[in-house]
Amino acid sequence: MDKEHPVEGYLVSKQTFEQKMNQLGIKDQDTVVVYDEGDDTRATRLFYALEYYGHQNVRLLNGGYKAWQANEGKISKDIHSPKRGNFTARENDRLMVTKDEVKNVIGEKDIVIFDVDHL
Repeated sequence: MDKEHPVEGYLVSKQTFEQKMNQLGIKDQDTVVVYDEGDDTRATRLFYALEYYGHQNVRLLNGGYKAWQANEGKISKDIHSPKRGNFTARENDRLMVTKDEVKNVIGEKDIVIFDVDHL
């Protein structure tokens, strides 16, 4: 997420995201599994960012790291030094909506708007 943007949780630019994924060794053909401690939204935000920037094969670990440990999943403490990836960011504008687009569909039949902060 863009820590410099005034709106919390705002996505970083396409170029910044691509550069970071390449530094982490992510390749276009990789399956990426994202997780967090299981009580946060960071993993789902990264899941969305990967899909928004065109990654075709991303998964979310149900319950996060805590669930993995509770189910006795294998854990490695090996340090991994990835080689540079070849991730290519391609924006999927179908996964983003603007304020004006939301305003234009308020009250429309068959449109559902969720405020997930209130679930």
